[in-house]
Amino acid sequence: MGEALNTGALEWKSQQQMTSLQLDPAYHSAIPHQTPPPDLEGHPITQGVTVPVLPTIYHGTAVASQPPPPAGNARSVSTTTTRDGPVVNGYSSDTSIPGSPTGTFSTFSMTSTLESRVFREDGGRRFQAQNDEYSLPNDEQELQRLEYQHRAIKAGQKGINYLGPMPGNLGEGMRALDVGCGTGIWAIEMAQEFPHVEWVATDLTPIQRDSDLPDNLHFVQNDITQGLPFPDASFDLVHARLLVMGIRNWKFIIEEVLRVLKPGGMLYHVECDFPWGLIGVPEDEWRDRAPGHCKFQDYLKMAVETRGYEPELSKVLPRLMRNSGQVRDVSQIKTYLPLWGWSHEPHMHQSGVIMRPDAEDIPNSVQIVIMDTCEIPAIRYEQLKRGYLDELGKPDATTAVPFSHTFGWKI
Repeated sequence: MGEALNTGALEWKSQQQMTSLQLDPAYHSAIPHQTPPPDLEGHPITQGVTVPVLPTIYHGTAVASQPPPPAGNARSVSTTTTRDGPVVNGYSSDTSIPGSPTGTFSTFSMTSTLESRVFREDGGRRFQAQNDEYSLPNDEQELQRLEYQHRAIKAGQKGINYLGPMPGNLGEGMRALDVGCGTGIWAIEMAQEFPHVEWVATDLTPIQRDSDLPDNLHFVQNDITQGLPFPDASFDLVHARLLVMGIRNWKFIIEEVLRVLKPGGMLYHVECDFPWGLIGVPEDEWRDRAPGHCKFQDYLKMAVETRGYEPELSKVLPRLMRNSGQVRDVSQIKTYLPLWGWSHEPHMHQSGVIMRPDAEDIPNSVQIVIMDTCEIPAIRYEQLKRGYLDELGKPDATTAVPFSHTFGWKI
């Protein structure tokens, strides 16, 4: 596998001969994953997952929607040619997938001119520069925070990277796509766990690690808000996690994911809701237990809503899937991510311990978006930040991020 971005040298070199997979057109009918279990609580994938994992199964009659794009229509992307080679949407040169006619990924180097189009500086932090929908930083400090976040999520899930019946769509010779992969760590671990699957991971900027990459994993630079540069019916699974601070038009995202999914393919979204509250505490007692946390959450939710993001994706995503008319058996598993190690349950305690450095850095990651959106001065923000941080470790402040795993199968 080739290299990903070296953020020091600002070069991304990725060159991988991608194998052409011969897929049996009848393979879907031979795989028993087509009907998920009626109650996820008893499914082997979710057995033993730390309480409170609250299975919420949505079964509804989908209403008619607009028909999908014609077969074979990849979403158009902006392509230009520079002395460094073709650039798609400003970056990568070849967005073909395994098994496509070209079957390769090209190599490109990020020149200083291109670098200036990729990143910008604001308040001492580095941000991506080509799409203002994504509000969080894109620098080494943020990448480290995302690594803690991934490890904490996985620990809380008893060491696995999914809760729904995902393996049914990860059989021999199948293809999977991770949208908005960030550091790429989830895709890397899944490619290692399922070496017989061809994995493609996309992100707005090339920030993935540059070593120890599985041969069956390939990174493509892409802005999902402009569409996915893959043909219709290309993948057996499409996964996305924590895109809440980068997406405004979720209807379009669901439509694009469905376009590139094969019939019988699984779409799997993991997102959080706002505000972040306290576990095991009635909502009307949150402010008494953790006033600093709640005040910080007031401003964070205000920033999320003002920027046009959706604060309650646990409600929005199931509705969009059902209303598309293209998804069956829409299901949802609700859980949480503790912000520090307050839980007495071993896995959730470990998750919280791992998560704490991430939680301590969250105010730094969202500082620019809160200050700009809510129009508050730096001194006021420091007060908000201090109130939030002081309650990390407070015995009765069982603060956590509400998570939902929402999934279904394309008809």
